[in-house]
Amino acid sequence: MTGAVDRPAPFGDDDEDDVLHVTSTGAWDDAQESGVYAIPDGAPFIHLCRPWQLAGVVERFYPPPHGDLLVLTVEPDDLRIVVEPAADGAGDFPHLYGTLPVDNVSDVRPLGAVL
Repeated sequence: MTGAVDRPAPFGDDDEDDVLHVTSTGAWDDAQESGVYAIPDGAPFIHLCRPWQLAGVVERFYPPPHGDLLVLTVEPDDLRIVVEPAADGAGDFPHLYGTLPVDNVSDVRPLGAVL
């Protein structure tokens, strides 16, 4: 090994390694009809987070009420996920470049059941 590289933990089976996405019920319904969850209009990628980042993401980007918000657990297999620093300096976050096939979503829960 030529030198250690500081990287986030690889994606795995442990809950802390889960990759999550927050979305509305309507957007998830649309994805289920089409078979893919698309990159939101104007965004360069689909924003993802790890479980320990979820509360901060919700606090910064999703003001209450949260009644129609869902948390998707994303299976990263065969997806182009890149861990990158947030523009606001809030840490490193996984970003999905491309659409998210609904088959790569292993769990869907209301936000209130997760936080």
